[in-house]
Amino acid sequence: MARSKDELKRIFDRSSGKCHLCHEWLSFEEYGKVKAQGGWEIEHSKPRAKGGTNHINNLYPACVACNRSKGTKQASQVRSSRGKTRSPLNSKQREKAKSDQAAKGLGVGTLAGYLLDPTGGVLTAVGLVLGGLIGRSRDPDK
Repeated sequence: MARSKDELKRIFDRSSGKCHLCHEWLSFEEYGKVKAQGGWEIEHSKPRAKGGTNHINNLYPACVACNRSKGTKQASQVRSSRGKTRSPLNSKQREKAKSDQAAKGLGVGTLAGYLLDPTGGVLTAVGLVLGGLIGRSRDPDK
């Protein structure tokens, strides 16, 4: 089934450009390119052979290897075999998670800096900044 660029973008963005089974990064431009690095295909979370539909809620991006090896297994089974518990977050969820992690990092970093320098000096400020940066840089899908 041919898909418009807008449909492909919606599907791709459902997992922020990661394979929804193994969490490897994909490349939007490499859709349908079997041998390309970052190549991906549309994967039916619930297989059509088991009653799955072509509705957007059942469609996710998957790297070619994962899509081809999945067969009629449920996505949760395949994810589990790869050490994953859920699909990657979509763009909106990812941004919220990163902001939440940064806020927690700010708190932890400030506390650590204060414990090293109770006067609230430079080490407290350094802890605040580093905590926020480290918190924001963590991948929320891990």
